[in-house]
Amino acid sequence: MKLINTILILFFVLLLSAQSIVINELMSSNATTLYDEDGDSSDWIEILNNESFAVNLEGFGLSDDADEPDKWEFPNVYIEAGEYMIVFASDKDRAVDHWETIINWGDEWKYFPGIEEPSIEWNEIDFNDSSWSVGNSGFGYGDDDDATEISGVLSFYIRNTFNISDLSAIESAVLHIDYDDAFVAYLNGVEIARKNIGNPGVPPMYNEVASSNHEAQIYQGGLPTTIIINNISELLIDGENTLAIQTHNEDSLSTDMTMIPFFTLGMNHEPANAAGPADILETILPNLHTNFKISSNGETILLSDNDDDLLDEIDAIPLQADISFGRQPDGTGEWFMFLEPTPGESNTSTPFLEYAGVPEFSILGGFYSGSPSVELETEYSNQTIHYTLDGSDPTENSTIYTEPILIDSTTVVRAKNFGVGLIPGKTITHTYFIDENYTLPVVSICSDPANFFDEEIGIFAMGDSAETVFPFYGANFWQDWERPVNFELFELDGTTAMNYGAGVKIFGNFSRGNPQKSLAIFARSQYDTAPFEYKIFEEKQIDEFEAFILRNSGNDWNLSMFRDALMTGCVADLGLDYQAYRPVIVYINGDYWGILNLREKVNEHFLAYNNNLNADDLDILEENASIVQGTNSDYLQMRDFIANNDMSIQSNFEYISTQMDMDNFITYNAVEIYYGNTDWPCRNVKYWRDPTANGKWRWILYDTDFGMGLAHSEYHNTLEFALDPNGPTYPNPPWSNLILRKLIENDGFKVKFVNTFADLMNTNFKPDNIINRIDFIHDLLEPEIASQFERWESDLFLWENEISIMRDYAADRPAVMTDHIMQEFNLSSTAEVVLDIYPPDTGKVLINSITLEEFPWNGIYFQDNPITLTGLDVPGYRFAGWSGDVISDSTSITIDLTATTSLIAWFEEAEVLSDQVIFNEINYKSAEDFDCKDWVEIYNRSNLSIDISDWYFKDSKDEHIYNFPIDTVLQPGQFLVLSRNSYVFSNLYPAVTNLVGDFDFGLSSDGEKIRLFDEFGNVVDSVSFGVSQPWPSEPNGNGYTLSLLDTESNNDLAENWAASILHGTPGVENSFLNPIEDPDKLHLTSNYPNPFSAFTSFDYWLPKDGKTKVEIYNIKGQLVKRLTNEFQNEGSHTALWDGKDKYGRIVSSGVYLYSVNFARKIKARKMIFIRKL
Repeated sequence: MKLINTILILFFVLLLSAQSIVINELMSSNATTLYDEDGDSSDWIEILNNESFAVNLEGFGLSDDADEPDKWEFPNVYIEAGEYMIVFASDKDRAVDHWETIINWGDEWKYFPGIEEPSIEWNEIDFNDSSWSVGNSGFGYGDDDDATEISGVLSFYIRNTFNISDLSAIESAVLHIDYDDAFVAYLNGVEIARKNIGNPGVPPMYNEVASSNHEAQIYQGGLPTTIIINNISELLIDGENTLAIQTHNEDSLSTDMTMIPFFTLGMNHEPANAAGPADILETILPNLHTNFKISSNGETILLSDNDDDLLDEIDAIPLQADISFGRQPDGTGEWFMFLEPTPGESNTSTPFLEYAGVPEFSILGGFYSGSPSVELETEYSNQTIHYTLDGSDPTENSTIYTEPILIDSTTVVRAKNFGVGLIPGKTITHTYFIDENYTLPVVSICSDPANFFDEEIGIFAMGDSAETVFPFYGANFWQDWERPVNFELFELDGTTAMNYGAGVKIFGNFSRGNPQKSLAIFARSQYDTAPFEYKIFEEKQIDEFEAFILRNSGNDWNLSMFRDALMTGCVADLGLDYQAYRPVIVYINGDYWGILNLREKVNEHFLAYNNNLNADDLDILEENASIVQGTNSDYLQMRDFIANNDMSIQSNFEYISTQMDMDNFITYNAVEIYYGNTDWPCRNVKYWRDPTANGKWRWILYDTDFGMGLAHSEYHNTLEFALDPNGPTYPNPPWSNLILRKLIENDGFKVKFVNTFADLMNTNFKPDNIINRIDFIHDLLEPEIASQFERWESDLFLWENEISIMRDYAADRPAVMTDHIMQEFNLSSTAEVVLDIYPPDTGKVLINSITLEEFPWNGIYFQDNPITLTGLDVPGYRFAGWSGDVISDSTSITIDLTATTSLIAWFEEAEVLSDQVIFNEINYKSAEDFDCKDWVEIYNRSNLSIDISDWYFKDSKDEHIYNFPIDTVLQPGQFLVLSRNSYVFSNLYPAVTNLVGDFDFGLSSDGEKIRLFDEFGNVVDSVSFGVSQPWPSEPNGNGYTLSLLDTESNNDLAENWAASILHGTPGVENSFLNPIEDPDKLHLTSNYPNPFSAFTSFDYWLPKDGKTKVEIYNIKGQLVKRLTNEFQNEGSHTALWDGKDKYGRIVSSGVYLYSVNFARKIKARKMIFIRKL
């Protein structure tokens, strides 16, 4: 009987694998067809159960990688017979087995009417709410949706407690709230959601009103608002938990108020007595989302069963936006393209097999004289070309091309092929400028004129809801609308540098009210290739852009037209995040549109490209901790610590220095204050961190155009303004300058803050430096500015006058700023510092943050505020001592100043040390599943102990520098690892203790030069490595490192490097995947590291091709997780385990077995996992 059952099961599995679960339709460029629960138009895949019975999909896989068929696995979900199931291919990686609503509509709550402020602990778990009233949700009055009526108050507070018995079962959580007009929600005292009131982290007062009206939805037949709680594992605790919500009305005369909350847990298995989700939430709970996207250029998509056996494999073809690729008939038919996709339904729309071709233009877009003719042709006899000249996308109703098109004025020609039974081809666009000669690059943007100017849909139009006064709130240009365009950039030589389909939105705040508006341009696969690929800005080595902006100069529109670009450009060398700048001439649909400033767009991609980081990893906040991306919890905790602790206590200050980049913060504030920007600090402020790197908060310099004399003259005391503890709501309320005001309590911070101003006034802010830059941009714009002002009704006199204001500001501000500093910090006077070196050209001097190379030098600083001087070695020389007003042999000295302080730095010849300490191992790009960040390993191959204190490490950029700590000594034969992120590194390599770091720059995965210098500036070692032949390619993101074969070899030669074993051998002798002694047998190596707490890996050797299982068992012999179950080729393989079971839960500490099962032979070894507490 057992044999019969086994045969039946096998037969069922084979039958199931053969035809029952298939990919039925997919879309790789979804613009408007289908939206997910976040409102995003993500890629999607439709799965069809083509059988007459339901199937549990747990463990089934979807993938875009044949080597990893289970890249994304289905949770414990059933697909019913004949059901079409949508999985979003969004890279959001959401897979929940079971949704359970634990707080539902009508549940009992404790509540407190807002007649006064409740206890400060009202939202905490331990708060005693026994005196509060009891009622069922909903709460409020006026809409007939209120089980518990609460009226006559502006606010009320509610609490609900619930029990969690198994925290490991909870994967995610969703809060749904139907509300009128505003609320703040807390889980165990931590704010988790807020709508329509106040600022994050600041509990609203009981009598605070909502920012605006928001009507409840359920009573109108709508649905509640969805808030996904991403960090739920950090918020919930085993046992009793508390959800608390405060609700606020718009005003006391309002006719209604509503609060109906739902709280739903996403679980990795169904609990006992499960009730499932609330009925009303069924359609708005998070969908299934894969951990990959589908390339719009086409790629293979695979569906496999829970044994990783292939069920379906689709070679998806390149698709235009909103065109799907699917079977007809469903489940079994051939694959076609559909102009009318049917996600979740049968594929019954008209099928297409091919796209039409693209037309060829006889001449390309550019600059011409006279009246050239454009000829269009197609190689396909069954296709016709339709074209437009008004910027719109051609349709079958557009003009049919029959004869050459005469171009006698600037014109945009757009053409497209059409054919019977074919999907229309790609639109080709070229702009022809006739008898135009510009001294700036030129941009041409085109789209259907309605997308710009139509009163209903046009993004430039007022529409029917605009207010009558500037900036015309309610107008179309205040909507977050995106429209399709074609974008062309022409360089000064007339060549077409960029020609892309793109998306456009109106950009900016108050400046939206100006006739000439700022535009944001987006690269998206639904329009064309993404990202944009071109090196737009000479000043930065960035050649890919997800977005950029064409800015109207903001508040400076039609004044100088370059104020912000001037100010940020003057400090481009200070290490601040700033936007590059190019002024361009812009045309829209062939019409001259004036000068706009081409700038980088400040977003996660801007930060990623400028800092060599992963955009998805970043936390980005703005203004009062409002979340742009990521989370604000750590920032709020830091700010709370600053607010409630004495920053004059050095230990407190040192702790905060581990949380924020203090040098960045000081420089950022000094620059904003010097420029006199008073549209700040409560606005135009963004800050960010990479939690996976050093995790410190940094501030971004942008939108400074209120400064340099626009709103206030050079005499404005912006320092006093920035430190005012009682400023108005705008522009400097107390929350906006809290951090600066508190840090000023620390003497060390204050000294550095004052010295930073002085450093800048002795360098970047010297009047000549700023005035020279003003004159350079003035001369750049002057040939074109008259046309700008003619188009937008301004005049040259106003422009020249505005530039004179900026020149006066640059000339006068240093003296004014000096007086403000002395007044604010009670400094007695200025001091002149005079520096020289001897012998000449033998060294450098660092004064605070300035590196001096030309001598003699003098600058102005402050008495009563000490400065720090450091002698810097150059190759062949070393610092010897100081003479003059201070005599010392210390390399670095901190001195108080008199009216004039003069010193000479002495240098002497130095012995050059080289070839004894070498680069031995390099990890320049980690694998995604083992991202330890960049690291390098150096090795002392001499027989001497070498003190490398004050040695430094650089990549190819001189500004990227890491200084080794004092008292760092390399013993003979010792390895030392230098890491970009020692915290992440140590989690993955807990056994490695010979570690220093962090260096704050990344190594390029396109090839890099790394250099090691001694304390005198001599090059000790240098390696220029590549990422492809003759260099090993395996280390480029695949989990291997670049490892030196022999420490006595020349490490600048590619032939002496090889790929390491998986994850490398940091801190120890290099190891490589050596040939197996007996290749005809199954082999299994020891895991590394062991014991481990994050990841471990092991290698195994297969003597021939065959089906292989790699599994983890606990000490009782129970299967914990199957790592591999697939056909593999003969040879060496590597497996990785992260200490989690098949449900994604971290296992308990103990001994585990790892085994390889191949050709009826099993090899197994023991390992030890230590769970972090």
